[in-house]
Amino acid sequence: AADFTFIFVGKVDAETLRPLICQYIASLPGNPKQKEKANLAALPPLKHGKHVTHVYIPEGGESTTVIYNILARKRYTQKNSLACSVLSEVMNTLCTETLREQEGGTYNVSVNSRISRQPADELTLMFNFNTNPEQAEALLQQAIAILAQVADEGPSTEVFNSAREYLKKRHADYLGTNAYWVETLSEQARYGSDDMLTNGEALQSLTTKDLQRIARRLIRSRHTTEVVLNGAR
Repeated sequence: AADFTFIFVGKVDAETLRPLICQYIASLPGNPKQKEKANLAALPPLKHGKHVTHVYIPEGGESTTVIYNILARKRYTQKNSLACSVLSEVMNTLCTETLREQEGGTYNVSVNSRISRQPADELTLMFNFNTNPEQAEALLQQAIAILAQVADEGPSTEVFNSAREYLKKRHADYLGTNAYWVETLSEQARYGSDDMLTNGEALQSLTTKDLQRIARRLIRSRHTTEVVLNGAR
């Protein structure tokens, strides 16, 4: 553990904590030289191409679970990362309105989009919902069509502003918590990034065009994975 970075966050007196760190961490044997960096290229990449898997689960009931993931390459930036977060909220709103309230095909639909930094800059978006076997494919195609519409036209100002304001409020509530500072200090130690400190201001500068760019990259991707879990008939 000689080249580890330890982060402590919480309501604790530094002078009380110091002897505990000396006793339990500083006393660990280790070579003070910097260790060899992890070979991130050795990590298994996400699957490329189109993959479809349908599984029948004995005694799984009559419901069907649909999971659909889209993978694309996109450079990580603070703006792109925040645009993914807003896109997730926009898609959750639109998919809930269509798949649940209009079609009555699912009680809950979840859409999550993010950009990872390791092992590579990769953009993903995942749909996840439960439905009945008869509506599964139709609802999935509707969800994809909603993403395509956002890519072509962008979200409405009302839906976009609502999603952005929700995330701004969530960010404000997150500030000052132990979890916030753990994440902030971890990003600084791992990436040399201070994005967490300015996410609130960066959210305000986002536009619908930023979401469109992310949605276009996703909808044009040829790398998709579809998994459908069916209860036994």
